[in-house]
Amino acid sequence: MEQTYHNPYHNTFWEEPSFSVYKHSTNAARKDHETGRIRLFATISGHGTIKINGINYPISRGSLSWIFPYHSTSLTEAKNLEVIEISFPLRVLLQILDGPNQEQLHKMMFQNHFSPVITYPNAKQLEKLFDEALQEAEIRAPLFETLVLANVTKIILLYLRYIYKGKTKIHYHTRLESSSVFTLSFCRATQHCKSSSAF
Repeated sequence: MEQTYHNPYHNTFWEEPSFSVYKHSTNAARKDHETGRIRLFATISGHGTIKINGINYPISRGSLSWIFPYHSTSLTEAKNLEVIEISFPLRVLLQILDGPNQEQLHKMMFQNHFSPVITYPNAKQLEKLFDEALQEAEIRAPLFETLVLANVTKIILLYLRYIYKGKTKIHYHTRLESSSVFTLSFCRATQHCKSSSAF
C-alpha cells in the first residue's frame, strides 16, 4: 500500500497572495469602491480630506489611514496627493493580533481609542515601511509576502503604540461601552467574533 507523505510545515495561509501594494497620485475627489479587504494608506505628499463613515479627516504627509471593509469612504478633496496603499484580508490582522500579548492587543485595537486616521510623528519612518513593502510587492522575490507581513505588523504595532501613548495603564476588565458598536460591526464583517473575555 502506497504511503502518502504529510508535510508538517505545510500552511495554506499563504497559498494565495495576501497583500496588494500600490502607489496612487490624484488631484481629484472620488467615491471609494467597495472592497472586502483592510486597506492601510500612508500619505507621502500633498494633502486632502477623506470622509470615513460620515466624518471628514484631513490628511497630509505622515497621515496613516485605516479603511475596514464595512467603512463608507470617499476622498472629498485632494491636491497633489500621493499615497501608498497596502491591502490585505481581515485574517492577516487577526493573525497579527493573535500573536504575543494577544489580550492586550485586542483591547488596544477594539476599544474606544481606535481612530481611522492619525498623523504619525515620524513621517520618514512611516514612508520607509510602506516604501519597502511597495518594493517587495513589485519585485515579488521569494519570501516577499513574509517580508511585507513583517512591515505591516510593525505599522500596526506602531499605530497602537501611538494611540495609547500617554494614556493610563490598560485595565483588562474595563467595560467596552462606546466601543461595543465598533466591535459588533467588526464581528459581523469578519464572522470571527470572540467572547468578551478575549478583549
